[in-house]
Amino acid sequence: ALTSVFGRNLLDDPGLLETLLKVTGLADEKPFDCIGTIDEVNLALGATLELMQGKELPRLLKEYSESPSYHGYREHDFRTLLSSWQPNRLPMQFEEVLKNALHD
Repeated sequence: ALTSVFGRNLLDDPGLLETLLKVTGLADEKPFDCIGTIDEVNLALGATLELMQGKELPRLLKEYSESPSYHGYREHDFRTLLSSWQPNRLPMQFEEVLKNALHD
């Protein structure tokens, strides 16, 4: 479990609430590109909430479950998002950028 790596459950850390708001699109700035798109983050958190149904939620997941982002994404399917990309799993807009860079 990640608690052994970080020494605590990061989803219970109220100091990370602002970061959660940013990565889910509820705050103006998304701080990290490497964690996925806002859609991917919201769908991953929604999938986590599904897995935790009936269990006590960590503080940040509880906050998220009451947010407009969760309610906006809860009907979407994570698998659909991932399979909507080309067979190489690269979004079309990035495929064009890559192709153009390789031909320059």
